[in-house]
Amino acid sequence: MEELEKKSWVEEEIDIREYARVLQRWLWLIALCSIIAAVSAYIISACFIQPVYKAEAVLMVEPSAGVSSSIRYQDVLAGERIARTYAEILESRPLLEKTLIKLGYPPDLSDKELPFNVSVQAVRETQLIRISVESKDPQLAAKAANTLAETFIEERAQGQARRFGSLKTSIETQLANIDEEIAKLDKQRGKAQTQEDVKVIEQQLVNLRDMRTRLLTSLYDIQLAEAQHTELITQLEKADVPDKPVRPRKLMNALIAGVLGGMLAVMGAFATEYLDTTIKSPEQIEQIAGLPVLGNIFEFEANPGSNSNLITLEQPRSHTTESFMVLRANLEFLNVDTPLQVLGITSPGVGEGKSNVAANLALVMARGGKRVILIDADLRRPMIHSLTGLAQSPGLSEALVEKEIPLEEYLQTIGIENLRILTSGRRPPNPADLLASRRMGELIAHFKSLCDMVIVDSPPLLAVADTIFLGKWLDGILVIAEWGRTDRSAFVESVERARQSGLRVLGAVLNKVKPPSRGYYYYYYYESSDGKKPWWKRLFKKHKKRSVRKQG
Repeated sequence: MEELEKKSWVEEEIDIREYARVLQRWLWLIALCSIIAAVSAYIISACFIQPVYKAEAVLMVEPSAGVSSSIRYQDVLAGERIARTYAEILESRPLLEKTLIKLGYPPDLSDKELPFNVSVQAVRETQLIRISVESKDPQLAAKAANTLAETFIEERAQGQARRFGSLKTSIETQLANIDEEIAKLDKQRGKAQTQEDVKVIEQQLVNLRDMRTRLLTSLYDIQLAEAQHTELITQLEKADVPDKPVRPRKLMNALIAGVLGGMLAVMGAFATEYLDTTIKSPEQIEQIAGLPVLGNIFEFEANPGSNSNLITLEQPRSHTTESFMVLRANLEFLNVDTPLQVLGITSPGVGEGKSNVAANLALVMARGGKRVILIDADLRRPMIHSLTGLAQSPGLSEALVEKEIPLEEYLQTIGIENLRILTSGRRPPNPADLLASRRMGELIAHFKSLCDMVIVDSPPLLAVADTIFLGKWLDGILVIAEWGRTDRSAFVESVERARQSGLRVLGAVLNKVKPPSRGYYYYYYYESSDGKKPWWKRLFKKHKKRSVRKQG
């Protein structure tokens, strides 16, 4: 259980580092996309989008004066509800048309033809209504907001007047008629001839006066109701002419565009990395093949005017040379437990830099005091003679065929002490047979007696079967992967083919690592600085645990 938890933690740590390296590799694109998006958004906002101004007016709805304090709270709540209702009315088309007429515009303008936009909001938990008008003309925005507020107040006042006016008019008309009747009866009473006529007229007067009293009472009730139910609407704030536009918000648009541009670039970077099946980190090699990465060789450029591709010879103080020295040290640690005198350098396919690694590794080993013989066993595509400037022939193919000549006579030198080189020779018709022959075993055995280390530049594993036949003479092989070129599935297939053929796969070397990934170099070179345990012990302990889990 503890082992599984540790494995999960290691994988998670590797994933986080890989994500960080993806962002690091594509940081230039992310920054470029963010800058381009931000600058473009700012220019468009400043030069191509007409500014929009907003003016605001505030109305307050409150109950009529003179009500008792006992109903104040209920009226406040009613005022809030009425404010929400009035907010809807303020956005209605009829009120808008009346406002347009006052502003001098045709009332039948469509929504797209309107010179301004209106939005109304009832402020929550208050009796306030906020009228907002947006227009490309700041003067029009303020004028429209104030005109709309004034028009609404007038309409509500007229509506209230119409609501109670008809009732009051009817009662007042009836009162006038009653007053006329009373006046007439008063005159008739003065002219009455008999007592009986006087009594009849007086009874009529009493009835009319009672009716008049009831009508006056009704009129008073209507006036009281009008006072109690008429909302007082006032314009609390008039709209001022805005001096700054609300849109476009140039800086905000630039910021949002920059963030979106960066996010799209990040998505594009991870999509590209997801679709990219090549190897781009040591962790990928450890994950897919269960191999320790013994070295990370930086990409380099040869010195101008130099005919040599031996970076360790031309630039002995470069980071690339240091990485070859780290690889040499790692191989020495491997040699502690299991003898390692014949080392094969191979790769999944052609052109991944195995010959370059073999030649430079041989050179740094020789400079480190070891007697080294470098053999170019890639008889189909030999490269060692080109890298070192030596003659291709006579070489390995002649040494395997012509048994009369001593093997030492085929060895050449480039002036480096302790380093001798056996080039490939002429291309034979049967390379695989020569590499698998007993004569090849005798040649390897003889050279082992002459030096401390034999480095063999071996053919690619997937291209031909030559390395499989050659493998029986090797103590172990290193598999080279080129950064950004070697396919992961091809690398795994080559390692599995080597293992199935009985070859001892010591580890991998990541070649031509791009400069932004130099952190790999420092990671493998300085990791022991924490003072806990030597990095090479932790490296091979991790590899051992991974191997146990894989076999289990």
